[in-house]
Amino acid sequence: MLQFGSLGSSIIKHAFGEARGRPGGVNLGLQRMGVNIWWQGKCGGKVLDMKQQIRTMLKYEDPPTILVLHIGGNDIGEKSSKTLCELIRKQFSWMRQLMLDTVFVWSQIIPRSSWRYSDNINAMEKCRMRVNTSIASFLTKTDGCYLRYPDIKANELFLMKDGVHLTSLGNNIFLNTLQGGLEMIIRNLGINLTFPDCN
Repeated sequence: MLQFGSLGSSIIKHAFGEARGRPGGVNLGLQRMGVNIWWQGKCGGKVLDMKQQIRTMLKYEDPPTILVLHIGGNDIGEKSSKTLCELIRKQFSWMRQLMLDTVFVWSQIIPRSSWRYSDNINAMEKCRMRVNTSIASFLTKTDGCYLRYPDIKANELFLMKDGVHLTSLGNNIFLNTLQGGLEMIIRNLGINLTFPDCN
């Protein structure tokens, strides 16, 4: 059984709720490949919350084969993109010391139409893109990979009225992308642990 971890903000929490009602269930249909997914989402979760989430996960589970992290959106605007990138890289380095054999996956920050710390949507979008690009580059150089969500846009079709959380359609796209990315990783796991782009 391959143990997968999926940690992050309320996006993960809401995706878990949506996954429970899907035909493939919370394991996204990947149980046929011997996969068990352990979900942990925290409302308002920030990068510094990752340590506690990791500690909680490792208290109950062995280090996962693959760990997907969706975090950072709630930090944008509070920290500069440079500071946020440095913080995320430090967190990944810390996790690597605890989980030497785990493959890390960066689930890129999705677009929003409302940000916690600024009303300047264009500036926040530029910051989001800089962080996503920087962390994706960092992980592909350290035997990790990333997932991106090009089909999710910052509009009412994909985002709820709060401008942050995903609609049912948005959640389905998020989960389909996650499922497809994990399937690709599984297929390549024994061949090559570096995946430039899992989507």
